[in-house]
Amino acid sequence: MGLLINCNAPEYQPAEVYQKQRKTLDHLYDLSWFDRKASCGCNIHPGCKDYSYIWDIVDRYRLNHIRCSVVSPAACYEEWRKDKEGYYLMMKPLFLSFCKDAARHNCRLGMDCGHIPMCYFNTGERETVENICDNLYQDFCSPVIDITPDFKATACFGAYDPVDIRSFHDIFGLERYLMLKKTYPKVQANCTGKCTTCEKHKLLQCQGGCLGFADAG
Repeated sequence: MGLLINCNAPEYQPAEVYQKQRKTLDHLYDLSWFDRKASCGCNIHPGCKDYSYIWDIVDRYRLNHIRCSVVSPAACYEEWRKDKEGYYLMMKPLFLSFCKDAARHNCRLGMDCGHIPMCYFNTGERETVENICDNLYQDFCSPVIDITPDFKATACFGAYDPVDIRSFHDIFGLERYLMLKKTYPKVQANCTGKCTTCEKHKLLQCQGGCLGFADAG
């Protein structure tokens, strides 16, 4: 178990919230929790082009690893759900720039499920990404079972489609249901563009990127 602090840019949160977060980070650093019990995360999204704030945090607290995600097509970016190819091609230069900045700050990136599939990069770009990122080839999600305060569970917030946990006898039945009835259909529906001729996709070794792009019910 560990503590992950999601660090958003100052302009995307109230000033008092940002100041409280920095005080929390200072306190965790004083306790020597970083790299043992706590870590920081950063979400890369179309609305933010300047990530210098995260590198200030990396340098200030001497972080050698942060979690990183390319945001799913949800909330204010939901219009991108119908254009997976366009979204990833748009986000690729921003992500590559982020990777190069991470290398300059000697900070590795632990990628979560929100990452651009490797087939979108050419050989040189792939080398840049592989040299600084971890978890790049976890291309198929297993349900993590996020439970909300109203007793609903979803296999993936990027493709939010909840079920009532009170309908299941145990966690194993819930996990199996989410995998077979929610995740697999969305993987099939996520077969667009490059995925249509991809053997990894046919063999269910890759889900074709964020399931938020899938239109499965």
